[in-house]
Amino acid sequence: MATTTLVSKCKKMAKRWVSRLEEKQTSKPIDTAFGDGDGWFLPRDVYSFGALLLSIITKRVVNKYRPQNTIMSHDWAQNAYEEEKAVCQKESEYSIACGTLKQDPAYDARDGHVVTVLGMQCMEFEPERRPTMKDICKRLQSLRVVKQYKEIMLL
Repeated sequence: MATTTLVSKCKKMAKRWVSRLEEKQTSKPIDTAFGDGDGWFLPRDVYSFGALLLSIITKRVVNKYRPQNTIMSHDWAQNAYEEEKAVCQKESEYSIACGTLKQDPAYDARDGHVVTVLGMQCMEFEPERRPTMKDICKRLQSLRVVKQYKEIMLL
């Protein structure tokens, strides 16, 4: 099941990001191997996280050595996003999620839309227009699939 695979692959990464935010909020010492060495998430980190989100939901990778039709790039994502936005009747349903992910019984189109929009916002050209990691975590925690499978994700 695609959802189980997605959850298991992302579980460790999600725990790491959430623990970083919790550490920052409780003023505990934090691991400076992340961010720019001072524990802060820089806009380039947010951009990279957006690329990761979109890579996961589109099942494409950022890799210049792969065939062009399998690469997830900002230009490809922007074009796919605009095309999907133009053909969808409801704004809350457009998503660039992979078709096999959309067929998963646990998939909710509203979650696909939220992750698509969030990924695109993270990859905004102007760094000041990108969301903060705190906002990103809140939005991801509000996903229906996260609420439904909360006990599996240990959040």
